[in-house]
Amino acid sequence: MTQHPTAWRWGWFGSGGAVAATAVVGAAMIASGPNGSTGHGPPTAPTISPPLAKVALLEPFSDCEQVRSWYVDAMLPHVTAWGLEGQYGAMAAAEDAMVAAPLAAAAERQGSDELGRTTGNGATGTNVQEAGVDEPDIAKTNGDIVVSLDRRDLVVTDVTGDRPRELSRLTLPGRAHPKELLLVGDRVVALGSSGYGVLPRPMPLVDRPLPHPRPIGTTITTVDLSDPTRPALAHSERVDGNLVSSREHDSSVRIVVSATPHLPFVTPDYRKFRDLRDTRDFRGFRRGQGWREAERAARAENRRIVRETDLADWLPRHRTMEPGAESEPLLDCGDIRHPKTTSGVGTIAVLTMDPASPESLDSQGVTADGDLVYASTDRLYVSTTTGGWSGWEQGRDAVETTKTEIHAFATEEEETTYVASGKVPGTVLGRWAFSEYDGRLRVATTRGEIWRPTDNAIMVLEERDGELVTVGSVGGMGKRETIRSVRWFGDIAILVTFRQVDPLYTVDLSDPERPRVRGELKIPGFSAYLHPLGDDLLLGVGQDATRRGAQTGSQVSTFDLGDLDDPLRVDQARLGNRDWSPVQDDSRAFTYLPDHRLALVPATRWTRASQRIHAVAIDPDGGLRVAGTLSVSGSVETARTLPIDEDRIALVSRGSVDRIIDVTGLGS
Repeated sequence: MTQHPTAWRWGWFGSGGAVAATAVVGAAMIASGPNGSTGHGPPTAPTISPPLAKVALLEPFSDCEQVRSWYVDAMLPHVTAWGLEGQYGAMAAAEDAMVAAPLAAAAERQGSDELGRTTGNGATGTNVQEAGVDEPDIAKTNGDIVVSLDRRDLVVTDVTGDRPRELSRLTLPGRAHPKELLLVGDRVVALGSSGYGVLPRPMPLVDRPLPHPRPIGTTITTVDLSDPTRPALAHSERVDGNLVSSREHDSSVRIVVSATPHLPFVTPDYRKFRDLRDTRDFRGFRRGQGWREAERAARAENRRIVRETDLADWLPRHRTMEPGAESEPLLDCGDIRHPKTTSGVGTIAVLTMDPASPESLDSQGVTADGDLVYASTDRLYVSTTTGGWSGWEQGRDAVETTKTEIHAFATEEEETTYVASGKVPGTVLGRWAFSEYDGRLRVATTRGEIWRPTDNAIMVLEERDGELVTVGSVGGMGKRETIRSVRWFGDIAILVTFRQVDPLYTVDLSDPERPRVRGELKIPGFSAYLHPLGDDLLLGVGQDATRRGAQTGSQVSTFDLGDLDDPLRVDQARLGNRDWSPVQDDSRAFTYLPDHRLALVPATRWTRASQRIHAVAIDPDGGLRVAGTLSVSGSVETARTLPIDEDRIALVSRGSVDRIIDVTGLGS
């Protein structure tokens, strides 16, 4: 079993490593917990927090030439003899963010009372971060049918009986397999990114062109399920750019793509300078004039390529998937805005659509990079971390240069408008690092070099005059450790860091401008995902470890946060030696059934093909017991346990419903 790609993206944040630290930090979240009502637990209607302050919107570009000039000026400092600096890493990060970066919803002002609430999965069966905002996944349900993705096929299965009954299959257009889908009423929106190749461009004095991928495209396909036995293709189109993420709220779907121009860059041709090229002696390679001349020529040519671009080279396009269809610009110059300072060389495009009318696509763009998305019911945030991967070269300067840039959009019904930008120091873990509460955005960040962190902090930001301004912060948590998971509850957040032991800090942010540390607990092991159980109890899913930091296998723990000055671990249950759980990287793999007090936790063993889902029973006082185990025919990384009513779940594996399971009595 290979490690989830998110682990590679974040290095220290991956599933590998030693032991963790947990910090409980005052912050923000949603009143009804991270998920919506499914009809098989206490209903939790979404509520909207006080909106962020209305601000004067930043002005768009005055004309198209100004747009082109902005892009050229932004890219030139990053052009090297080998093309665009960090081009490959940026694309990999954006792809990983699709899995690790779902959206969130606004918080109701309930403060720490949120620790008293529990929650199940969302209305379409997915374990979402916030109520009222649905997230895409590989399978969805409305209680009567399950829709899932089996490579290029959309599979519709009837789950009203004791056994699943496949109703239909529809092969979706496009060469690539769609990765995720949303279920909105009787419409399915399937999403995926694809597109690789080599751009040929021979040039004098330089070597053959850099073999980088062609611009990646995102395919958006809408399917009509009015008759589940005969699904009909409603609309399909391809948009330039990599899919970052998507969300659905109040029947509106917002899709974020990040498009970076892939210009025909060249690489140094050292063969053209054979009389001057470097030589080898007993001391190794000696850098000579030939190498410098070849690199200088390649960099000059790449800079010329950038300067001679036109607007069409920079702006993403889109086209329908019908044969012979021609592409059109996705954005007009008037739809594009820019932050006050340069923030990357790409374009963030936020697409808003009504699945009932998928042909109408509203687009807003920002001249910036983006690989992570978070949203509330009235705001959407797109962010990217810069400088982190070059920290090993920057040394101490990386503490100052590694930062996360954030761009805010106002979302009202089917309209999306760019409103502000800002930044915080350090690197964010992913979607759980963000939360909006009482009109402010909170961000949990690891400061320092990505390979050598200094500490962790929470920053509080407000919108002021088109900028996201930091108005409060608290730091010093988990020194020389990195954040592993975050969970927010009103004015309280739980923050887990990683190194050797597990200090659990409690910090009060009820006054966002003057936070204060209150308590601390040290235990071995770490939790990579945290879930509220109600009655001040919290469930953690992660790894057990020795006191010296060696991981020993998957485990779940319960924590009592009734006294923030004295947090306690109540119980711990091991799931197996040398096991790893996909929940550590993707919380959508987790299911909690409040009525049965059952947590369904998938796990796999590195050393053998063992794919299973553990049913963990949780007593009212926090005691844990493994009540049963479900075998999985395929990989647990792509398995889902979707609640379909109060007592039954649909086990999805290998792209279809494997079986329907009655959980009655399993936890007793």
